[in-house]
Amino acid sequence: MSGKSNVIKIDFVPNPVQKRFIESRARADLFSSRMGEGKSAALAWAVWWHTLNNPGARWAIIRDTWETLRDTTQKEFFKWFPPGIFGHYNKSEKTFYWTAGGMEGEVMFMGMDDPSDASKLQSRELAGFGMDEPAPAAESGGINEFIFDVAMSRLRQPGMKWYAAKLAQNNSDESHWTYKRFVEEPNEGFVVWQPDKPENERNLPPDYYATLRMIWAHRPDMV
Repeated sequence: MSGKSNVIKIDFVPNPVQKRFIESRARADLFSSRMGEGKSAALAWAVWWHTLNNPGARWAIIRDTWETLRDTTQKEFFKWFPPGIFGHYNKSEKTFYWTAGGMEGEVMFMGMDDPSDASKLQSRELAGFGMDEPAPAAESGGINEFIFDVAMSRLRQPGMKWYAAKLAQNNSDESHWTYKRFVEEPNEGFVVWQPDKPENERNLPPDYYATLRMIWAHRPDMV
């Protein structure tokens, strides 16, 4: 895959699960794996891929809080698609507008840590939405299931070839709603992507996973 503009070209070589997740046209896709598998990168490229094939697509990218979203998910998105090169970012609206290479569309960045935040999606017509870390990493944070359901109901922007719901997270425990709806008793059209073995080690420091196992030795559930 490559992102092109009149200024730069960014080459991105996805690993097998990343590629299938990015290009999937399922009703909803969940990329659930160990740390370091490039989930946030896949989420960013899924937005690009869908918008490339659906000009004018309006997307929302959601995380539990605005501060976490800004410092992690948005930072990863702008690493691949820098404002001023691939589009422009309106800070007051927290919205990125594609402009490069004939791309048309917008990406809204939204922090939602409470079910009442779902009101931010009301009356919006979306082509797609992404959720980064809907399952909490250590018994905190995460995105409420109600927000997911409201976002699904907003997938109705006219003129799209298909709609996209993309979720990316570290593996959850079996009590979380993502596990129940994507793994335990999957809803029709819901697909989970989970690599059997690490596929992104070429982009990680040496002994990355061995180090994580030492760090979390006191938390077998995290390991």
